[in-house]
Amino acid sequence: MDNLGSSRRKSEVKRELENLLQPKVSRLGGDEMMANRPFSMKLKFWNCERATMTVRKYAGRTQVKDGYRELKLTGDVMEKKEVVLEIDSTNTARKEKGLPVEGYAETSMTLPPGHYVFIAEGLGTKNVQEFRVSTIRIIRVDKNKESYQLYVVDNETGRPLKGVKVQWREKLPDADKRTEGWEDRDIEGEKVTGADGMVELDKNWYIRVVRTKDDLTGWERRYNNWRNAPGHQGQLQDSDGQKHLSTRTDGASLCVCVSSVGR
Repeated sequence: MDNLGSSRRKSEVKRELENLLQPKVSRLGGDEMMANRPFSMKLKFWNCERATMTVRKYAGRTQVKDGYRELKLTGDVMEKKEVVLEIDSTNTARKEKGLPVEGYAETSMTLPPGHYVFIAEGLGTKNVQEFRVSTIRIIRVDKNKESYQLYVVDNETGRPLKGVKVQWREKLPDADKRTEGWEDRDIEGEKVTGADGMVELDKNWYIRVVRTKDDLTGWERRYNNWRNAPGHQGQLQDSDGQKHLSTRTDGASLCVCVSSVGR
């Protein structure tokens, strides 16, 4: 530090080091998160060994000075536990050298359908994120370049869901102008699934599927990357003029068979 010259440069380097060594803990996902079944959450640790993880019901957002809306941390507590980083040989060696420990730890939980807030706190650091879990699984079948079918099924039984609302929008407002997702915005269109759990659409809209007030898909995404999205997985094969699409649910393997392009 003495070789850095001016006091201003020393202060800058000291501040950078303090920022670098600031303890951090954050959520990295884990298993596919579906309601009413155990799923894991993976936490990433930096320069701390334990954190208190709390999951609360979503209670909205609050306005702050710069216009950004912060998540309220006042919802009912659904889960609270301490998560500890395992100190393996690598981290033991880092501690002996005076270096920050780092690594991952997992924990599991089961939640009913709903909108939640994840909070991880450790050594003065706090990480806050929102997430949803639902019982809905969505399968997309492309008919041609202009249209596709969405099949909505129950994740536990694999059965098609009749009477479920499929809503869409072409555009979304800026992230800092959103409060409670789609609840405070007008939708551009809506269809209801039939007995086969299917609706047909003609554009790559932003989609929301609503089974009940709390049980809905909360990801505001276009379904052009559906095979890689949690809750929207399937496998498509063509044979004998039929499209056979199957997906694994908790309780069954669902197979949807439809006519090929031009049906």
